[in-house]
Parts: sequence; structure tokens; C-alpha cells
Amino acid sequence: QHGWGNTLTASGEQQVSVARCPTISAVEWLPGDVCAQQCKAEGMGVVGGAAGSLARFTIIPKDAHGNILGNLHDLAFTVRMSRGSCKTGRANPIKMARTEDGNIICTYTMAISGVYSLSVLLMDQHIAGSQFKIAITEGPFTEDSQAELLKRTDARSKHMPAPEQRNW
Repeated sequence: QHGWGNTLTASGEQQVSVARCPTISAVEWLPGDVCAQQCKAEGMGVVGGAAGSLARFTIIPKDAHGNILGNLHDLAFTVRMSRGSCKTGRANPIKMARTEDGNIICTYTMAISGVYSLSVLLMDQHIAGSQFKIAITEGPFTEDSQAELLKRTDARSKHMPAPEQRNW
């Protein structure tokens, strides 16, 4: 009998022995289904940027075990930017483009400085770390300018009633 199969369900390095099996010439690894809680968004664009300047981040799709999916799946990510309890406008300011390796490059340019909320969703579920608190500064974006903007915003929010929470 030539049929043989083994399913590995753990992330990380795995070792499979195929000794004394002349019919196996290759072992193929396939990731599992995409898992929103394991997907990541990385890059400065999930932290902030300067008003009027291009900001960028990358969405990395992963399965439940943290394995990178590559370009094997057709995924529908939704990315939204909001400020307070309102959307930033009619058009979503985020542009998305899939790379050859299956990641998604996202770019945006915010015209107005302030603190925004960035949501990255897969099938209406937030990915790991989403919602991101984004600081868009007036001048050059630095750790100091980000900290100062967040500090001012937090101080103002303590003196104002909480905005109405909505799901967009």
C-alpha cells in the first residue's frame, strides 16, 4: 500500500521521518485556515505618522498556529480609520495592495493631526492588536511628538464625556 499521511498541528520546526519509503520524493507543507487572532499588522503606520505624509503598514495573514499563509488564500481584510465616534470621511483613506508573498501593504495619508483608531478586521473579527491607537502629528513624527499628542488627548478626554461607541 502506498497511501500515507500525517498532519502536524503545531507551529515551529517539525521533523518527519520518511525512512524506508521509496515512493516519497517530497514532503509538502500547507498552512491551515486563516485565523484573525494570529494575523498581524506591522510597521510604523500602526503607530502613527505626520499629517500630510504617507504612512505604511503590512498585514501578515497567519493560520491558528501562527504559520504564515503566503499567497494560498483569497482573504478579505477590512481596514478602517476613525476619529472619536465618527469615521474620517466618506472614502476610506486606506489603500491596500496584495504582494506576491500574500501579505497586504496598506498606505494612508491623513491631512489632519490628531489621534485616530485603526481597525483591521478579517471577516468582522479584529486581528491581533486591533484596534490600534494612531497618533498623527503636526510636524515630523517622532516618539516625543507622538507621546506629547497622546498625553494632550488623554488629558482632554478626562474632562469630556465619553463619546458614543459605534461599530462601523
